[in-house]
Amino acid sequence: VRDLRGHLAEHDEPLLTPREAERLMRRVRADLAGLWQTDFVRFRRPTVLEELDRSLFFAGNLWHITPRIYRDLREAFGPLVGRPSGDGDASGSAEDDEAAGATGDDPLPALLRFGTWIGGDRDGNPYVTADVTERALRTLRREAISRHIEQAKATRRNLSMSSRKVGVDTALEEAIIFATQQWPDVADLLEHLSHAEPYRRWLTIVQWRLERAKNADLSSQPPDGAYTDGAELVADLELMRRSLGRHRGALINEAHLDDWVCQAKVFGLHLMQLDVRQESGWYHEVLAELLAAWGVCDNYADLDESGRQRVLTESMMNAGGLTRDAVEHVASDQAREAMNLFTLLGRVHSMSGPASLGAHVISMTHQPGDVLAVLWFSTWAAVQAGLDGGRLPMPIAPLFETIDDLHRAPDVLDAMLSHPAYREHVRAVGDEQLVMVGYSDSTKDGGYLAACWGLQDAQEKVHEAAMKHGVRVRFFHGRGGALGRGGGPAARGIHSLPARTVEVGLRITEQGEVLAERYDDPEIAHRHLEQVTSATLHQAWRATEKCGPAANDEMGDDDRRRLDELAAAARRAYRELVDQPGFITYFEQATPITQIEQLPIGSRPSRRRQQRSLETLRAIPWVFSWTQNRHILPAWYGLGAALEPFMQDESAVTWLRDRYKSSEFVRATIDNAALALAKTDPGIARHHASLVDDETTRQTIWSMIEAEYERSRRSVLAVVGQSDLLDDVPWLKRSIEVRNPYVDPLNLLQVELFGRLRQVDEADPEAGRLAELIRLTIQGIAGGLRTTG
Repeated sequence: VRDLRGHLAEHDEPLLTPREAERLMRRVRADLAGLWQTDFVRFRRPTVLEELDRSLFFAGNLWHITPRIYRDLREAFGPLVGRPSGDGDASGSAEDDEAAGATGDDPLPALLRFGTWIGGDRDGNPYVTADVTERALRTLRREAISRHIEQAKATRRNLSMSSRKVGVDTALEEAIIFATQQWPDVADLLEHLSHAEPYRRWLTIVQWRLERAKNADLSSQPPDGAYTDGAELVADLELMRRSLGRHRGALINEAHLDDWVCQAKVFGLHLMQLDVRQESGWYHEVLAELLAAWGVCDNYADLDESGRQRVLTESMMNAGGLTRDAVEHVASDQAREAMNLFTLLGRVHSMSGPASLGAHVISMTHQPGDVLAVLWFSTWAAVQAGLDGGRLPMPIAPLFETIDDLHRAPDVLDAMLSHPAYREHVRAVGDEQLVMVGYSDSTKDGGYLAACWGLQDAQEKVHEAAMKHGVRVRFFHGRGGALGRGGGPAARGIHSLPARTVEVGLRITEQGEVLAERYDDPEIAHRHLEQVTSATLHQAWRATEKCGPAANDEMGDDDRRRLDELAAAARRAYRELVDQPGFITYFEQATPITQIEQLPIGSRPSRRRQQRSLETLRAIPWVFSWTQNRHILPAWYGLGAALEPFMQDESAVTWLRDRYKSSEFVRATIDNAALALAKTDPGIARHHASLVDDETTRQTIWSMIEAEYERSRRSVLAVVGQSDLLDDVPWLKRSIEVRNPYVDPLNLLQVELFGRLRQVDEADPEAGRLAELIRLTIQGIAGGLRTTG
């Protein structure tokens, strides 16, 4: 597809000769023929490491795009950051360069960072082991260093400046001498290079150190001379850049070094930081086993929250005394895996510092003890690795996912930061706490509106709780691509956040097809990162005192009371639907969930555990299924039930319309729901509902969905003051209208194929053929709607 896009772009070149245009058109036809003859569905699930390899393509685009963002920022801010906003003068004096702020120093911080949890996300994924995590870290490190080596080679070709013609910093000359004395191999490499070319000599040393680092592993001390982390590389590049900047090299820095320094700062030697994620209950199960084997506590699993906290606190300081040998003969595979993981984390920090590892995310965090459990393991790992202070400086990030957990989040954080051992851990990582909020599971748990307001309210209150302890909080937004998982325009989502919660930045997940949509094409990727950066900077600016108290406290008490009421009403309506007898039957028969769970589209199982229930089902297949059958109910259900009675009061109508105009949060919530309602197709959805065998179940559930769709549609139109959905975005409305006639037949085919499949015995070869056709319709509908989940 990328080749096809490139060939079409080349074909638009106006200076092509007729023969060249024809040749390109034949390439386009060849691309189409190849796609037509290619299987649409993989024959097996990718492994975790194969998924990581595929993600490296997008990382490659980010490698080249990120420096462009920094150049844009430097040009926009100009003298504000001490850099010239115009062109330099290659013939000027060193004094002129320095006066223009071109000394080589870059006051812009590394505003962008990239991470991944492919290879680190073990939440319900048995295929992610400590060994896989270690191999993922090696892959990322090797990829980053390889790119730096290529950059060193390219830069060395261009930095041929002679000290006979232009000056050079004494500091750089002394660094070259020191390197040759410290590492004899370097002296041999420099023998054939002119002493009058200091930059080429220095870059040869840099390349040698990179190659030494590339050959190192994570299980032993790096070889002599190897870079251990990206900060060392940045320091060496900055040394060279300062020398150039002070000696008529401002334009040379701009052309050959600025981008590389940016890449070294942002990507380091790790390319992307690897997060680790695991479900909270898993740690408690392991701790119950280890503490019993150690003779510390025989009934940890039966203790209440205060009892668990007491045991963890009392045993944490002596955790290093628990040796692997002491429990090896009684430990289960699960316990050994936990110890292997934390042993790896401690070793990585010991060998290469904290840069390559991101955060330790605890999914389904319910209580402070869930965080203390991870702190216990971190303390154990730090002692085993001999880290300074017996501390593993890896941020621990609670993930609040359900509506009730979001409500409890401020109290949980307050209790965490009141615990002396945990507070000391936060102090050691810079008095900053990372808190992740889950959009997908909160919506699956409480419905669209309850999740939107629960997330917004929780962030403000968590921020307040952290401020009481003198801690900065950075939020990690677990958004998906679909509207039912916090999707929608990224900049709109950032603008809708409470301004105060963005003042130290934020983290956002980009998942699934969103990666391809936003990062496959370099120009689109640049535009997307530009929008995200702009929105984040704008929100951070709004949080400053210059904007006044109105920006800092967007929601007043009356606003909160009304939104609490709306969220509660929407949640009741949503829970009434999903708790309705027969709802699970409706879901499994009216959606293609059974086939979606068998699709080889990811290494991770579709359920956290084996039992089939709404609670164990992951949010991605949940949203994917409702998108396929054109219900899309995770992105709107409950909105009408809350708004319609609320808007019987004229003052409530006035308030809501005013807030829609003045509040970014209310506007984004309503606009995203309007988009979801516009994409919902009741006619096609009714055909899928016909697949439900039991008539009573079918009629009951479908009538609830149909009625709520009409209520939600009417209510949204009343708020926005339009006669039809998306009247204010005609191009998008037209896009949906043009798309539907191509997707609708696939939905009708899917319904027909499911009907036939249910009449065939599972052992019949026809069942396999029908299942394959259904998978093709799933692929086609997902492509047409441009979303899976």
